[in-house]
Amino acid sequence: DYEFLIPLLARLLQEICPRICPGGHEIPTPIGVDADEPTSRRSERIGAAVLEYVGTCQLFVIHADADGEPARARDERVMPGIVEARRRLIEVQARGRDETYFVACVPVQMIEAWMLADEGPFRKFLGRDVSARLPKDPEGLGDPKRALDALIAEHTRRRPYGLYEAFGNTVGLAALRRLPAFRAFEGELEAAVAAIARVPAPRAGRRG
Repeated sequence: DYEFLIPLLARLLQEICPRICPGGHEIPTPIGVDADEPTSRRSERIGAAVLEYVGTCQLFVIHADADGEPARARDERVMPGIVEARRRLIEVQARGRDETYFVACVPVQMIEAWMLADEGPFRKFLGRDVSARLPKDPEGLGDPKRALDALIAEHTRRRPYGLYEAFGNTVGLAALRRLPAFRAFEGELEAAVAAIARVPAPRAGRRG
C-alpha cells in the first residue's frame, strides 16, 4: 500500500500546505516507515516506528484496512498504536513528543477502492478506457482488490510493475473526494498540517 499512498500523500501536501501557509512553507517528502522491533502486536510496531522516526518526522499517517467497519478499524487498528506511541515518547522524554501529530487513513474496505475511483490512471497506464467498468461506489465493494485485479486482467496478462505508484501519482483528487473515507482522511490531514503551522484549518467544502 505504500506504493500508492506515498505519492498520493505527496500530492495532497502539495495542495494543502500552500492553503495553510500561503506566505511560505516547506513541503516534506513523505517516506514509509516500519519498526525493526520483532513483535506481532500492531500497536507495538506502530509505537516502535514512531519512536524510531520522531527525530525525522513530525506527522505520522497510520493506514489500516477497515474490512467494511471503518469506525471499528480506527478504534482497534489505529488508536492503540497512537496511544502506544505517545506512551513511549513520554517514557523516553523524546524531543519533539509534544509536536508529533497522527492522522488515520482508513478506507472502508482496503486501499484498492480508491484506485477504482477514477478512469484516468487506467487510460494513462494501460492505454484503455474502462469508465463503463468502474464501480459507482468503490467503497461499497466487498473486495476492491479482486475487482481491481479482474479489471486489469481484462487488458493484460499480469499486473504491470509499478501499478500502485502510477495510480498514486495520477488518480484524480476530485474523483477521490467523492468517497467519504477519503474525505475524512484528507480533512484529518489538513487539520494536522494546520496544527503544525499553528493556524486554524480551512472550513470544509472549499475544494472542488
